[in-house]
Amino acid sequence: MILKAIHVRGAMLVAVFGLLIGFAALGLQALALQRGLPWQTMLFTFLVMNRMAVVLAVRSDRESLLRLGLFSNLPLVGAIIVTFLLQMMVVYVPFFNPIFTTEPLAPRELAITLVLALGMVLISEVHKAVVRLRRV
Repeated sequence: MILKAIHVRGAMLVAVFGLLIGFAALGLQALALQRGLPWQTMLFTFLVMNRMAVVLAVRSDRESLLRLGLFSNLPLVGAIIVTFLLQMMVVYVPFFNPIFTTEPLAPRELAITLVLALGMVLISEVHKAVVRLRRV
């Protein structure tokens, strides 16, 4: 019975976070389309970087990322850095632009995309704090 409750709670959390990511992606696309920004590249970069943010955020379901330590899992940090560099290569190296249907992002466009992608870490940290407070 307890395992079933944990499973249901976990599934609900995954669904809620999935919806948040989906709404954020749709909001970013709408904003970029409205302003004539390169929405495909922004959305692609958001989704890739958001996955890296989620990997950081879900390392523990209760402990804060700051308490765990950002660099406590060096292979993970290395994988995130490599992923970021590969994403930047796909966006900024002209050879890859037609292959991946990307175009270079202006600094402001990249900043908007990265801040939104990293928002999941903040949301996850708030959720963990609420969980910790309930257990006290």
